[in-house]
Amino acid sequence: MSGTRRRCSTRVRATNGPGFREVGVTLNQIRQDRQLEEALTRGPDALHLAVVFGISERAAMRYADAARAFLESPLDQ
Repeated sequence: MSGTRRRCSTRVRATNGPGFREVGVTLNQIRQDRQLEEALTRGPDALHLAVVFGISERAAMRYADAARAFLESPLDQ
């Protein structure tokens, strides 16, 4: 088994452990948060999101649209 594969499998076991369940966070929520963060950081570029995360065009467009709406909304004071 390669070193990368070993580290990834360890990380998956760690994130599936009771610590994440105790705070009510799922792996799906973490993944979605990471994709939205990338869209906010790099700009709402659907092609970039699709390539980086290997998601469908439709999903990439949703994240890009959400980031665009967030970036264009006025800040609450």
